[in-house]
Amino acid sequence: MTLYRQSGGVEEDVRKYSEMGLVKFRELYPLLAMRVPLNLKGKIYKTCVQSMLSYGSGTWDMKVEDMNKLERKERSMMRMMHDVNTSDRKSSKEIVS
Repeated sequence: MTLYRQSGGVEEDVRKYSEMGLVKFRELYPLLAMRVPLNLKGKIYKTCVQSMLSYGSGTWDMKVEDMNKLERKERSMMRMMHDVNTSDRKSSKEIVS
């Protein structure tokens, strides 16, 4: 159920699915932190976590800040999965590649 605000955004849905994605990520973290091939980690992440983050988003009337929140959440999970801290000064592109 999409909750539209007077401002026209879907902030509540973004917050809710972002939290649900983080919960799923924490459940799978022991598996995602293991030394397994990155392509396998990627498949698990896409199937279980990313699908949770974006569930129903095709019907959302998103604003730029809503999209940015989801992207930040995803980047932070990618950093955790690859064991990279923000102090390591690696860009998101470096982590994904």
